[in-house]
Amino acid sequence: MRALPTALLAAALLGWPFSARAQPTDAPAPQAEPAPAEEGSDPHGHDAHGHDPHAALEPPTLPTAEPATDLPSGSIAIEVTDPGGRPYPNAEIVLGVMGSMGNRTEQRAKSAANGQYIFEKLAVGTQQAYRVNVVYGGAKFSSTPFQLPEGSGYRVHVPLRATTQDNRMVFQVIGQTVVELRDDRLHITQQARLANAGESVFVLPQDGLLVPLPDKFTAFQWQEQMTDQRGEEKAGEGFRLRGSLPPGAVMLGWTFDLPRDGTAARIPVSLPFRTFTYRVISEAADEMKLRVSDFPEAERVRDEGRDLLYTQIQRSPQDAPLDAFTIKLDGIPGPGPGRWIATVLAAFAACVGLSRAFRGGRDDGERKALIAARKGELLAQARLTEQELAKGEIGPEYKARRMDEITTELALVLRDEEAL
Repeated sequence: MRALPTALLAAALLGWPFSARAQPTDAPAPQAEPAPAEEGSDPHGHDAHGHDPHAALEPPTLPTAEPATDLPSGSIAIEVTDPGGRPYPNAEIVLGVMGSMGNRTEQRAKSAANGQYIFEKLAVGTQQAYRVNVVYGGAKFSSTPFQLPEGSGYRVHVPLRATTQDNRMVFQVIGQTVVELRDDRLHITQQARLANAGESVFVLPQDGLLVPLPDKFTAFQWQEQMTDQRGEEKAGEGFRLRGSLPPGAVMLGWTFDLPRDGTAARIPVSLPFRTFTYRVISEAADEMKLRVSDFPEAERVRDEGRDLLYTQIQRSPQDAPLDAFTIKLDGIPGPGPGRWIATVLAAFAACVGLSRAFRGGRDDGERKALIAARKGELLAQARLTEQELAKGEIGPEYKARRMDEITTELALVLRDEEAL
């Protein structure tokens, strides 16, 4: 049995793809996955127009939000430009406002002939955060959240981009399924790092893209994003992925439960986008075995004294597409605690929600706004859990476990808030 550094699970959840030092000791580092080529592309990775699709993973222009000392306190000056860089009149502007307790409101406006609009007499300080959104071509273009300082305003520039519903340049760089053993069920966490290697914003179908989940799934939860991607449960089938994918990469996450029935489980996984790397990680009891169709044999590894089962598959553009597979677990023991991964998953959720706050170039105001936004979301989730218990939609044991996960993540958020 090989030792598995904690960095493996953390990196698998947080920083895909992880580096060689975060993998099992004798495993080779995964190579960078090339983007799928469009029709007419050349063998050097450039598309029919001579563009390198890898360059598009870091979008050249994004909405910006910056303090402006020349603007009066409580004001936000917005400029919207079309894909050609020209002022865009009659743009549909939505100003989102999140209060410190998680309450949300919004104000709507249209840009003038010069593509500009100014919101005035807005509340300043740390009790609320703002975010500018512009709806265009079925996509939402959004600034980072920010708080209005006292004594000055904010200036936001929203450059629009062309949109498309052609998904040939959209793919899943890395996907992952984590299986936990809970007392009365299996708790499944799935994550997807999607990349749009094109130059246009990919718009999902108006009715959403159906992502199937296994039969009898319950307790579906979507990891809220700062962008406009969202998953809406479709009872008995799965969830519909809605929104858009701008050029670049985004990490999505969701969870659900499956009933525990005997000592074996079969978990079908469907992949709506072309996938290059996929990982499956499961808690490993003494006699448990993990098999995944078409994947290498699972390895039993250790993480700080805990046993895990781990397997990964990689595909190149020349390989047959990985559309679906089945996770097979055998030798599942009777009910046990199975709760150790909850803390790691909570850390994953916190880091995904706050990763943008700690990238280079962010000022303290933006960091605090992101932290306040996530804190509000966690408090809202806690209230929702209490309401679901009152309605009889969940039981007291599930409520206790869910609150444990929420408070664990909230502790991480408060730690980061205190650090600022």
